[in-house]
Amino acid sequence: MNSKIPLILLGAATISASSFAETLTYDGSAKGSFYDGSYWGGTVPSETSDIVFDEKAKATAYELDAKNGVTVNSITDNSITDRTLDNPWGKYIKINIGESTFTILEDLTLASNHNFVPFTFESGANGAGDVVIKGNIISKLASDGSTGESLFGNGNNLLKSVTVGGNIELQGSKFRFHALNVSVNGVLNFTGDSSNTQLNLCYGPASGQSISLSFGGLNGTNKEIKVGGLASAIIENSSFTMTFTNSGTSKFNGKFSYESANSVGVNTYNLVMNGTSTGVQYYEDTGTTFSFDNVTVKSGKLNFYSEIGKSVISLEGGTLSPATVTGEIAILKAEAINWDNGKISFDLVEDNSASDKIVLEYALSKTSFSVSGGTREIELIADPYDIAAWIDASGEDKITYTLIEYGSTDFKKGDIVFSQIDGINIDYDFGDTALTVTLSKVPEPATIAAILGACALAMAAFRRRRK
Repeated sequence: MNSKIPLILLGAATISASSFAETLTYDGSAKGSFYDGSYWGGTVPSETSDIVFDEKAKATAYELDAKNGVTVNSITDNSITDRTLDNPWGKYIKINIGESTFTILEDLTLASNHNFVPFTFESGANGAGDVVIKGNIISKLASDGSTGESLFGNGNNLLKSVTVGGNIELQGSKFRFHALNVSVNGVLNFTGDSSNTQLNLCYGPASGQSISLSFGGLNGTNKEIKVGGLASAIIENSSFTMTFTNSGTSKFNGKFSYESANSVGVNTYNLVMNGTSTGVQYYEDTGTTFSFDNVTVKSGKLNFYSEIGKSVISLEGGTLSPATVTGEIAILKAEAINWDNGKISFDLVEDNSASDKIVLEYALSKTSFSVSGGTREIELIADPYDIAAWIDASGEDKITYTLIEYGSTDFKKGDIVFSQIDGINIDYDFGDTALTVTLSKVPEPATIAAILGACALAMAAFRRRRK
């Protein structure tokens, strides 16, 4: 006997939980719980609940129990703290997740004016507790135009992880992480004004920790990325690795800075490009105090510039190119390059002194191929017809570019390949202090034929003389 299920039921089965979500507004109690409906108008929060904190002139700090794990549909914090109080700071919203997982199926919207002690997810032990937001995080100014603050962690214990399935829209607030692992599948769009918007990678203490942050792209212009918090919350002997997993193009211009110089000791800062074949990240580092110690390109394309030029670059795949967010032509400064595999791309213009160049303080070194069949390739970006015109205008039938300056190198001819350019001969040389490339035109077929004809006539004449 065949079962007949009405199509309307099949359709209903595909409707997401958010279609049935109910709005639950917190009642403002100092102590509350996600497991007791009395704080939420009689309904226990669940995966169909849109959680709202909406108190105006808020004068009470909230502490909510979520230590046994929670899943809700969304959270919105629209609270406005009463800053006319003698002590307006500290009227926080603290969600204590212990060592469990707090899951938000849709978006987390942060639009309050919590300051100093913020909206926060608090772990129960150092390196414990996971926060999962499957949608986006929207962090923006409060409804009264003031700046709020949020913290993923509690300033003492590091969260184990923060995972975001969508984007982070940083539109106007102090947005701070204090977690061992941060993974954002989408893009972090850092659009808020620098006077009221802040991104902090690690606000609380960390000693001997390996902190990993991954973004599907980073956008922002003239922004600061901060590290550290209060002077008493020391970050030292730790490593910070920021990985980009772009599938599209993102552009960032800005610098690192300390929230408090006394709160940060000696640490290592790493940048890794690990995008898809279509992934491009522009990263223009304008800092002059400190920057990335190590930059590694694994896949995708990293268009990179560093004002201070103190990074050691490792090329393991993908493409590295000197560039800024406003122009493809740049001089990339670094301490050294260790080249295992992958491509370096240079944009050329007619003026060979104004084209892309890499300047190294120390060595350009080759390392053993980490993948079978690996290649080290250089790509020259310019229209072949333009190159031919530049060569004609040079008056020398050739034009030479300095691509990489270095203190020393173990490279020699044959260690790299050049992407071919139609109609252009490419000759290169690893000198004592620089890699140079000389471009000349491939002779036209008629010219080649004339040369061959002249050679044939000369040979015939030679033979007649011998007879």
